[in-house]
Amino acid sequence: MVRRQLSEKLIGKKIAAVDVRSLKAVRDDEAYESALAGKKITGLKRAGKYLFFTLTGDTYLIGHLRMTGRMIFQADGSSEQVGGGHLLIKPVDSQPHKHTRIIFTFADGSHLYFNDMRKFGYLKRATKSEVENQKDKLGVEPLADAYNVADFKDLLSGRKTPLKAALLKQSDIAGLGNIYVDEACFRSYVRPDRLAGDLNEAETEALFAATTSVLEDAIKHGGTTFRDYVDTEGEHGNFTDKLAVFAREGETCLRCGETIEKSKVAGRGTHICPGCQK
Repeated sequence: MVRRQLSEKLIGKKIAAVDVRSLKAVRDDEAYESALAGKKITGLKRAGKYLFFTLTGDTYLIGHLRMTGRMIFQADGSSEQVGGGHLLIKPVDSQPHKHTRIIFTFADGSHLYFNDMRKFGYLKRATKSEVENQKDKLGVEPLADAYNVADFKDLLSGRKTPLKAALLKQSDIAGLGNIYVDEACFRSYVRPDRLAGDLNEAETEALFAATTSVLEDAIKHGGTTFRDYVDTEGEHGNFTDKLAVFAREGETCLRCGETIEKSKVAGRGTHICPGCQK
């Protein structure tokens, strides 16, 4: 959803200057600032959870927000923050702030801020071949024509890893993040901590359908651009209002009345309803 929010704002922008505040965010590229100054952004695409920027001069950027990354666009003199990333509990921060890792200043005075609290995300320079190689490593996307229930069954069959780990593996299925996996498991009444290969045929088919429906609904309702950010029309992404389990620990399940629980599965915060997902 971040690509949708940023694309209209960034395409055609000329980079006047770049301020790298963390070399880790650019993969220790000491020439990053000088190499990008004067370049114009001509394209922004997404594949899986990666963002791919095309710039003039046969220059490319590959970005990944990881767990806490955010990309925020702000026009010159405006307080409106357009973009998205991960859920924040505190109110909107002024830009830049202590977690800002890269600042792009454009010729018209607007800015793009790459913020990342935990420093796992990055926005690195790349060649065209590196972009294509990265795309080749990604699995099928749930909304693509090639995504089908037969292959999905084969993917899970015999797997001895937790279901959540299997669904988050980007080389198998690209683009399913932590939020959408929790929501898809809830919709299909399966627990994300079960072994992937233990699902029966009916559960597998229900889960397959849920992985597509949850993304379709997210797109329909503006995605999970949380309350810190507005979209290109000045509206908050409102799919967060539709979330059934994610970030609702301690609250009542809207389907059965049980209390939503949070645990850790495959190293990620995981939300379930113990009444619905037995």
